[in-house]
Amino acid sequence: MRLLLLLTLLITPGRLLAEAPEAQKGVLDLRAVDLDRVGSVRLEGEWRFYWNQFVPPDAIEQNADFSYQQGPRDWMNYQLNGENLPWSGAATLQLKVLLPPLTDELVMRAHPMVMAGRVFVNGQLIHEAGTPGLDRETPGHTYQTELLFLGRDLKELNLVVHVSNHMITRSGYAAFDIGLRPNMIRSESRASNKTHFLLGGIFLMAIYHLCLFLMRRTELSNLYFSAMCLGNGIFQYAASGLAALHFPGISSERVWDIFFIGWYSGGLAFAWFVQSVFPREFNKKYAHIGTIIAVGTILTVIFGRTDQFTFAPKLHKLGNTLLFLYICVVCVRAMKARINDARLFLLAAAIYYASAVNDMIVTTGYAKGELLSATGLFIFLFVQSILLSRRFSNAFHRLALAETEIRTLNEGLEHKVQQKTREIRAILDHIKQGIFTLRLNPKAEIVMGEDYSRHLEEILEEQDLNARKFQDVLLARTDLTNDQRSSIRSTIVAAVGEDEVSFLANKDNLVRELRFLPADREKILELDWEAMHDDAGRTEQILVSMRDVTQVRQLQQQSVRQQKELEYISEIVNTTPDQFAKFVDMSSAFLDENERLIRQNRQKNLEVIKILFINMHTIKGTARTYYFHKMTGILHDTEQHYADLLRKDAEPWDQDKLLRDLQETRNIIQLYEQINNVKLGRKRDRSLIEVNRKVVEDKVNSLNLIDTSAMDARTRHIIEDTRRTFNEVFYSRSIDVLEDILSGAERVARDLGKEVPIIKINDPGISISQEALELFHQVFHHIIRNSLDHGIETAEERIQAQKRPTGTLYLDLMENADGSLLMIYRDDGRGLNLAKLEEQGYAKGILLRGRDYTPERIAALIFENGLSTCNRLTEISGRGVGMDAVRQYLDRAGGSIQVVLNGTPHHGFCPFAFHIHVPKSLYTTAA
Repeated sequence: MRLLLLLTLLITPGRLLAEAPEAQKGVLDLRAVDLDRVGSVRLEGEWRFYWNQFVPPDAIEQNADFSYQQGPRDWMNYQLNGENLPWSGAATLQLKVLLPPLTDELVMRAHPMVMAGRVFVNGQLIHEAGTPGLDRETPGHTYQTELLFLGRDLKELNLVVHVSNHMITRSGYAAFDIGLRPNMIRSESRASNKTHFLLGGIFLMAIYHLCLFLMRRTELSNLYFSAMCLGNGIFQYAASGLAALHFPGISSERVWDIFFIGWYSGGLAFAWFVQSVFPREFNKKYAHIGTIIAVGTILTVIFGRTDQFTFAPKLHKLGNTLLFLYICVVCVRAMKARINDARLFLLAAAIYYASAVNDMIVTTGYAKGELLSATGLFIFLFVQSILLSRRFSNAFHRLALAETEIRTLNEGLEHKVQQKTREIRAILDHIKQGIFTLRLNPKAEIVMGEDYSRHLEEILEEQDLNARKFQDVLLARTDLTNDQRSSIRSTIVAAVGEDEVSFLANKDNLVRELRFLPADREKILELDWEAMHDDAGRTEQILVSMRDVTQVRQLQQQSVRQQKELEYISEIVNTTPDQFAKFVDMSSAFLDENERLIRQNRQKNLEVIKILFINMHTIKGTARTYYFHKMTGILHDTEQHYADLLRKDAEPWDQDKLLRDLQETRNIIQLYEQINNVKLGRKRDRSLIEVNRKVVEDKVNSLNLIDTSAMDARTRHIIEDTRRTFNEVFYSRSIDVLEDILSGAERVARDLGKEVPIIKINDPGISISQEALELFHQVFHHIIRNSLDHGIETAEERIQAQKRPTGTLYLDLMENADGSLLMIYRDDGRGLNLAKLEEQGYAKGILLRGRDYTPERIAALIFENGLSTCNRLTEISGRGVGMDAVRQYLDRAGGSIQVVLNGTPHHGFCPFAFHIHVPKSLYTTAA
C-alpha cells in the first residue's frame, strides 16, 4: 500500500496550469498575471466562432457572422439557432489575448490536433496541421504537438484558428497554452520524460511477464497480462503523440487505427487476465462475449473507414463502466473467498477507472484539469505486475520446497525400496495364492518370471520355477485342448511389447478356470490375468494370480445338490405318505403299460398312441395336483410328443426315442421316490409279508358268499369276525377315499384362480376294494379338473349370475337293483356347453351336417377323443382326452359312465350329471 502511494506521488502530472481568468466576448486579459510565477496559462473562455467558413485574419473585424462559444471543446456541444452542430464541418475561431510585460520570450504550445487546422498569430501563419477544407474532398489531418516561439516584444496576441473535420466523430480544435520560454521548455521536458517513463515501464512489464510465461506456460495470467500491457502501451503510444513524433509522415488515419487497435486488444486481454486470476468468480462466458465484440471492432478498424469506428469510443466507455462494476463484484466475491491480493487488485482498478473518468470530464470541457488516464493505467499495471511477480515467486518457492522434499525422499528411497522388497517377498512367501509373472525370453518363448509366491510350488507340485517354460510347467498338464493352449500362447506373445489395447482386445482368449492334472489326481485352478506396463505404456510382463479352488467347487456342487434335494423335499412333504405311495404305484403301472405297448409295436398305431397319451396325461395331471413341479415339465414334454404323434401324420414313430423319453420319466419319479424313502424316511415297511392281493381277495369274496344261517352260533361268530377283519384290510370306506380324492379340488381351484368349492358327499356306507380305490383316483382326477375348468365359474361371474361366489360339487352313492354301485356326480356351474360340443362335432366329422341330433347325442360327444369345449390349451385341460380316459378306465374295470342332462339348454349351456356305474366286485356294503 505504501509503495502504491509513493508511486502515485512520483508520477503526478508534469504540467501545472495556473488558475487564470477566462476570455470574455473574445478577449482574454492576462495583464495582471505573473507568467514567471504561474508557469503556463490555458487559453479558455468565450471565443469568436465562425461556422462553415474560413475567415482571413485581416477580415475578422469586418465579418459579423459569428457567435461566442465556450472553448476549447467539441463543437457538437455548440448550438446555432437552437440546434446542435454536426460533427462534420469547418470553422474559424478567434481570440484576442492581452499580455503582461514579458521578461523572456513568449512560447505557445499547440496540443496535438485530431483534425486539420491552421493557426495565425497577429496575422502570421505560425502552425499548420494538415490542410483544412470546407468539404470532404479536401481533408488533411495530422496528429502531433509543437511549441511555437512567438517572440519577446509583444503586448497582445490576435489568435485566429482555421479548423475542419470530415473524418472522425469527434469535432473541435486543439487547446493552447502560453508561457515564458524557460517554464514552457521545462514543463514540456518533464511531460515528455513522464510519457517515456510510463510507456517504457508498460512495455518492459509486457516483455517481463512474457518471459515469465515462457518459463512457466501453465500460468496463463502472465500471458494475458503481457498482452494487456502491450495493447495499452500501443494505445498510449498513439494517444501521447509519440507515434506522430517518431513517424513524421504518418497520417492521422493510421494514428487512429493504432489508437483503437491498442485500445480494444488491451481491453480484451484485460478481461481474460481477470478471468485467469479469479477463475471461479469471473464467469468465463463474459470473457467470450467480450472476445467477440473486441475482434469484431478490431476488424472494423482494419477494414472500415475512420468515421465508422470512431462511434465506438462512446460504447467502449459504457462497456468499460460495466466491466469495472463487474470487476468490483468479482473482487468482492474473491475477498469473501479469502483470495490473496483481491483488495489490492480492486484498489488499483478503482484508481485506473477514476483517472479514466477524469479524462472524459476534462476532454469534454465540463471541468478543468490534467489528463490522468496514462498515470492511472501505469499504476494499475504496475500493481498487477507486482502481484503476478509475487505469485510467480511463491510458485518458485513452493517448487524449491518440493525439490528439497524430493531430495529428502530420494535419499531414503533406496532404503525404502529394500524395505518394500522384503515386505513383498514376505507376502509372496505367505500368501495362499500362486502369484507369478510371464515374460518372453530371447527365443520368444513364454517363461516364468523370477519372482513368484511360495504357494505356487505347492499348487503346481514343482520346484525352481524361474525361467521354466510356461508350456511345460502348466499348460501341458491340463485338460485344455491344443487349440486353447495355442490361443493362450498367441495372446501372450502378441501382448508383450505392445500397448494395453492389444492385451485387452484378446484377454478373453485367456481361460479363467482349468483342470490341472498332476500324476494321480485332479485340481481345479482359477486364474486372473493382468498386463504390467513400462513407463511408455507398453506391456512388459503378464501378471497371473492362481488359486486352487478344488474344494470350493466340490462344496459348491454339494450345495447345489442339497438345494435341489430341498426343493424336491418341499414338494413331497405336501403329500401324505399314503398319497405319495399310491402316486408312485399308479405311475409305475402306467409306465409299465406304456413300455410294453412301445416295445410291442414297431409301427405307428393311433390306438396305441392314444393309450400312451391317456396314461401319461393321467400321471402328469396327478403330479400337477400334488404340485410336483420339477416332475411336471418332463412329463409334459413326453405327453406333447404323444400328442404330436396323434395329430401330425408326418411325425415319425421312433421306438428308441419313445423308450428314452419313458426312461427319463421313470428316472424323475424314481428320484422323487428315493428322496421320499431315504431323506424323509417314509419308506414302506419291509417287515410286512407280501402276498398276491388278488388271491387273497378271491378268498375273501368266497368267504363272503358262505351262508352262516344254518351254523351254530360259535361257528357263525368266527366266520363273521373273519369277514370283518379281512374286509377292513382289503376294503376302504368310500367316504374316506372320496374325501381324500376330492380334496385335490382345492389345488386345482387355486391354479385356476377360483374359489375353493364346497364338496358334498352322500354315502350310505359303501366300502371299496383296492382296485376300486385306484379306479376312483383315475376317474375323479379328470372329472374334478374338467368340472372346475369348464363348469364352475369365477367368483365374479357367479355373483353376476346371482349365485354364491363359491361353487359346490355333489357326489351321491347308491346301490342299483342289479347289485352294481351308482355314483352321480354334478356341480352347480354353468353346465355343459352343448353349442360348443355340436360345433366341435361337425368340425371333427363326428356329426354330419344337415341332420338333427338330440341334446343327449350331442352331450355324449364329451367322451370323444380330441374333443374339448375349452378355447385354449392349458396344462390343466384343453387337449380333449380327460373324459375319454375316464370312459376307458371304467370300461377296463367293467363299469360305465353316461352324461345325463337335467334341464333345457340356456344360451347353449345345459345342467347335467355324470352317472358312473361300478361293478359289484369292487365294493361291498359290509362294515
